[in-house]
Amino acid sequence: TTPTIAKAKATPDTTTPPPVGATTQIPVNNPAPNAPPQTLGTIPNRALNQNTAVSAPSRVDQSVALPKRPPGTPKEQYENATSLLLDDQNSSGAERALKSFIKDHPEHELASNAYYWLGETYYVRKLFKEAAYAFAEGYQRFPKGNKAPDYLLKLGMAFGQLGKDPEACTAFLRLLTSFPNINNRLKGRAQLQRQRYQCR
Repeated sequence: TTPTIAKAKATPDTTTPPPVGATTQIPVNNPAPNAPPQTLGTIPNRALNQNTAVSAPSRVDQSVALPKRPPGTPKEQYENATSLLLDDQNSSGAERALKSFIKDHPEHELASNAYYWLGETYYVRKLFKEAAYAFAEGYQRFPKGNKAPDYLLKLGMAFGQLGKDPEACTAFLRLLTSFPNINNRLKGRAQLQRQRYQCR
């Protein structure tokens, strides 16, 4: 079975922010029977660059004001959300719309894609910690979905941007070993990223 990333905390974090220097782990379940859990990586709770603020990651189900659901079928709502990012370059609006879609349709066939594009709304804004959470949560929920390889690629890239090179390499290796039949475009991108971070 494909190893899965443990589900991120489902309730909003209303407690005091973690202390400086603390990290948030992204564990994975070990497929071997009775084997101890392993960790894919950790995400620093403080930006590596002192001049770049990284806020606490947003959860798709946290109690924030989400946009009113647009009329139409779930597919039309999904297309409206992704068009905000892809056509209008409105990443903030797309973030809110995708969160609303995931909240309303968590088991829909397009939910896997919605998690991926939610991660992209963070990645394009260089909110790499939040992006890593979204890609990790999407992979945990849909480890065999059509976007699972893309989750691992972008999770590795987000780790790399956070200065977590070993974790980035682990994600790229997981991609190539768990999905050996991915298309050449995705495989090529993963290999290029492995070269960039000098993965063994």
